Amino acid sequence: MSFLEEALKLAELGYLVFQCVPNGKTPFTTTAPKGCNSATNDPDIVRKWWTQYPDCNIGIKCENLLVLDLDSNAELNGPRDVRDITDEVGPLPASPLARTGSGGWHLLFARPEADIVGSKRIKWHGRKTGIDVQVGNQYIVAPPSKHPNGKLYRWHTEPCPVTELPDLPDAWIERVLLHRKQDGPVSHTSPTVALSSTEPTSGLVDRCRAYVAAMPPAIQGCDGHSALLKVANVIFHGFGLSESEGWPIMLEYNSRCVPPWDLSDPKEERDFRRKMNQARDKPTNDYPFGHFREQYDYPKADISRLLESLNRPSVFAVEEADEKIPDRLIFVPGFIERIVRFCIKSAPHPNRMLAFCGALALMSFLITRKVRTKSGIRPNLYIIALAASGTGKDFIRKVNNYILEMTGQEAMIGETIASGEGLEEEILSHKKKFYQTDEIQTLFAEIANGKESRYNNIVAFLLKVYTSADSTIVKRTKVGDSKKNSGPTVCNQPSLILFGTTIPIIFFDALTPTLMLTGLGSRCLFIEGDQRQPYNIDAADYQSLPKELIETARWWAEYLPPDPETGKVGNLSHENPSPHVVPMTDEAVGILNALGEHADLSYSQTQDPIEQVLWTRVHEIANKLALVYACSADHENPVIDGPAARWASEFTDWVVRQMMKLVKHNVADSPFAKLVLRAENLIRKRGGKMTRTELSRSLHIRPRELDEIVHKMLEEEIIELAFSDATGGRPKTVYRMVCKSNT
Repeated sequence: MSFLEEALKLAELGYLVFQCVPNGKTPFTTTAPKGCNSATNDPDIVRKWWTQYPDCNIGIKCENLLVLDLDSNAELNGPRDVRDITDEVGPLPASPLARTGSGGWHLLFARPEADIVGSKRIKWHGRKTGIDVQVGNQYIVAPPSKHPNGKLYRWHTEPCPVTELPDLPDAWIERVLLHRKQDGPVSHTSPTVALSSTEPTSGLVDRCRAYVAAMPPAIQGCDGHSALLKVANVIFHGFGLSESEGWPIMLEYNSRCVPPWDLSDPKEERDFRRKMNQARDKPTNDYPFGHFREQYDYPKADISRLLESLNRPSVFAVEEADEKIPDRLIFVPGFIERIVRFCIKSAPHPNRMLAFCGALALMSFLITRKVRTKSGIRPNLYIIALAASGTGKDFIRKVNNYILEMTGQEAMIGETIASGEGLEEEILSHKKKFYQTDEIQTLFAEIANGKESRYNNIVAFLLKVYTSADSTIVKRTKVGDSKKNSGPTVCNQPSLILFGTTIPIIFFDALTPTLMLTGLGSRCLFIEGDQRQPYNIDAADYQSLPKELIETARWWAEYLPPDPETGKVGNLSHENPSPHVVPMTDEAVGILNALGEHADLSYSQTQDPIEQVLWTRVHEIANKLALVYACSADHENPVIDGPAARWASEFTDWVVRQMMKLVKHNVADSPFAKLVLRAENLIRKRGGKMTRTELSRSLHIRPRELDEIVHKMLEEEIIELAFSDATGGRPKTVYRMVCKSNT
């Protein structure tokens, strides 16, 4: 369901809705200048807003409802807090329930007559909980909105009319929620929880054994005593087992510890048994005795039990795989889509992502110095396609070269960038260049090495020509220039398009944080190619390219925009072009401006300098891409309309987020730090678990280096030590990713 359809549905149900920035949680000030106080349930206004700005998230003002906002992350567990409270004051009724993009929950209730205060981290027994209360002039973000982390809000229980929202129980209103006229903190009593000694334990021991088997082993020198105490708490307090039931599980756990407690030694045996007694007599957590006993059998009428069931994570989990690009973002209508489909059909090893990257770069080159946006943005792009050997990188380069050769532009093709001076000469002579560079990591490695000044000059010129696409560059003065004619000295509106391909692991070895922060890395689009595909038995020669693609490229090669004042094409149009201004619809302006607001917000919410640099480029990149889309879709009458802006906005957001992940997981400022990142990636790609032998072989390093890397990862809680199941002999050491919640 689209944002418009969902917003109209909510308005019809009586909810007051307003627009938030796309992929964000702050009000979209263009339509919500008063924030959530701009909210309405007037269908005509709602339809107008989301027709004009269709990608905006949906906000709901809590004027006529109350929302329990439950956080769920590594520090807070709102669903567990709700359960603790319901154990004492009574259950909550079933209500509309939404999963937030950060992994929390929204529970919707009727607004009470009592004057409830919106509050954050409400306290229970003096302890802050993961429960926020949103009411009155506060708001929530509603499905199907997109969280800043890229995940969607989703309804788990569909919303009902506002007038049919369930009431909060009186006990919750009186004892849990804060009242505006309250004089002091509400006092609570906490009766001792006693479980019947005759309570059936069928299956309880097995469930406890399975739970403990997933817990990390105690490791000497790594706070092993605390790890053992946590296990004892689970067995004797959480599951409430007796000594006869729980002691065997303690012994099984001990066999996995590094090293195990030597229970033949009276001192170690007393130390080990002390943890059991402490868990039984003085547990170290605030949860009630036996709180694990019924966690798989919650009454359906109590929503707190449902939440606990839904929210219960596995002890260990692997970070979600990188989001794959949707096909709709690859098949840009017109010229780009036709090239991509030809490559998929004809390449010996089809690779849709490489084909897309190459076609995007070629389209950018064909239209550069020919078109621009009203604000002067040009379509020059630097694209780095990451793909392993044998994945089909050659085919799209051959297609691009063939198209340019057939349209008389072969002199503008470049391969290797040897020096900044040589690059400058090429641009001054040809005005624009299209570099298709394989193994571009060599260039980045030499730049990072910094031993030869010519590579520093390359960086300087790449940055200069990128930012000067709408102005002029002047040749640097060299000794001897005044004594001879050394060719052109000025280039008006220069353009350089870069399409580099590289093997990912080698490229990231060469990439440094400095290259990202100084601008070159942040001006490139890093896009991962697909995996190697089986040989295509229908493979065809790249020269079998459809003739209409050649004709479209020739049209752009011959196209000379007329002077906007005289309407004529001047004799010096090649030297001093007047690019055609591609019109942009109001809808497109709104979409791209909304993306800009989202990028500004994201910039302000991160402390990572590389992420900040990337967010500053988002609006500019999206405008460049919208221009490319428009010219691909209709080369004779390009218009940046809603679909063009929507594609550019969505693709830019996707590619920037993927770049952030790639940089986070691969780029570091020292060889050792890069090895740690590489080890983490290897474990993640293996499903979150690798043996020591597998990791050692994959990294190709000595045992001592591996020990240093593993120690660092254990210290930073990236991995935990575990053991593989063994049918015979000693279990193997396993490195397992630690579960980290996304917030």
